[in-house]
Formats: sequence, C-alpha cells, structure tokens
Amino acid sequence: MAEENKQERRSHFREHMRAAARAYKQQWKSLLPDNFWRYRAEARREFLLAMRGLVDATIERIEAAGSGLEPPAGAGKQKIEVEVE
Repeated sequence: MAEENKQERRSHFREHMRAAARAYKQQWKSLLPDNFWRYRAEARREFLLAMRGLVDATIERIEAAGSGLEPPAGAGKQKIEVEVE
C-alpha cells in the first residue's frame, strides 16, 4: 500500500514537472517574436552543418595520416555562399 502511494506521488510529481516545463517554454516563446525562433532554427542548422564539415575534415586527415597518403588537394578549403537578409 505504501509503495503504491509512493509511486502515485512520483507520477503526480512527474506530471507536474512536465506541465511546468511546457509552461516555461510557452512563456519564452511568447516573449520573443516568431522571426527570432525561425532564424534561431536556421542558425542552429547551419551550425550543425559546420560541425559536420569539421568532423568530416578531421576524419579525412586521420585516415590520410594512417594510410600514409596526403590529404586530398583542397581538403577543408571550400567556398560557400551565405545569404544575408
């Protein structure tokens, strides 16, 4: 009986914490304009793509060093176009 009551309280606590987290998130969303959230998502995506490029270049260097080969010409050097509004 005591164990069931304890689990019920834990479940109620988790429910309360989830509701509080949702309310917190909604509060932040209401404070900042929609454009902010859109640009934030785009910036996050670009950052992750940059990190992917860094990881890929590092893997190429490690593999080239392990095989005794030189890294491919122009490896890591790439021109990219960035749109600015």
